[in-house]
Amino acid sequence: MGFARRGGPAVARSQRLRQREIRAVRQLVGECGDLSNDWEVCCARLLAGTMALTNAQGGALGGSRVIPGVGLMPIGPVLGMGFEGAAEGLFKEYVRVRRALHNPVLSRFAALGLPSATRSRAQLLDDRSWYRSEDFIDWFKPMGLDDGLFSMHAPVGTGMSLMMSLHRQHGSSAFESRHRQLARLIQQETAPILGNTLVAAGEPRLLVLPPRLRQVLLCLLEGDGEKQAAARLGLSRAAIHEYVGRLYRHFGVNDRAELLSLFLKRSGLLSRLQALLAAPEADDAGSAGDACTRAVTVSL
Repeated sequence: MGFARRGGPAVARSQRLRQREIRAVRQLVGECGDLSNDWEVCCARLLAGTMALTNAQGGALGGSRVIPGVGLMPIGPVLGMGFEGAAEGLFKEYVRVRRALHNPVLSRFAALGLPSATRSRAQLLDDRSWYRSEDFIDWFKPMGLDDGLFSMHAPVGTGMSLMMSLHRQHGSSAFESRHRQLARLIQQETAPILGNTLVAAGEPRLLVLPPRLRQVLLCLLEGDGEKQAAARLGLSRAAIHEYVGRLYRHFGVNDRAELLSLFLKRSGLLSRLQALLAAPEADDAGSAGDACTRAVTVSL
């Protein structure tokens, strides 16, 4: 795999990408391609790898669309990393109330009107305005985060963009030009791979299903009828019938044939379901380098 040469302003020698960084990006792109059938797993690997390469302590990744007069609207689930304890709760609430629509930095980013762009917080908003903003005072500072790096790329034909935000801990040094180049390169090379996955990201997710519903779902996908599923799980047929109805409503299908068709079209869903049932404690796990970084998925 080779990366296309792209033009741009001259970069100081100390800020040029190093060969080992290029190799790391190439490896990350390959891994994301192998995992592209499953949104959570693929994006967790993409975000963890990008955070490791840019020395970011927090980050978020998800689909988005620029709505004229409104701003950058999140589409589908948003995956976050680096949020622990109280910071995790703040991150979830930030996503759920769509606070990003009022973020002054992201408003400037959306106003660029570009299908693909990578900018640092300082390039979009001056220090004085940022540190006086409600977003920093009420949200980012309590989460322990400050400097930001924002990258967006729109795969052709999707009508959506893959939006990534990376953050440093409050008091840490700012992102450098080299980190912007890395984020831009990673986005440019992985967004085309993730095109179909990005469109499908708005589908109901497996992660939000309770464990019992996951078990019933697996029974259906493996060919069991309601009677067989009841015997296999030690539940009444009435309970299984109720669970099946909830599954149909969750996935927006009318019968088992439509449910099977949905999973056949996305081969990664079944393997992901089996992995969740085998190791439910790893629902939100992702890795970056040799370390494991916990991922949080927030559905909208």
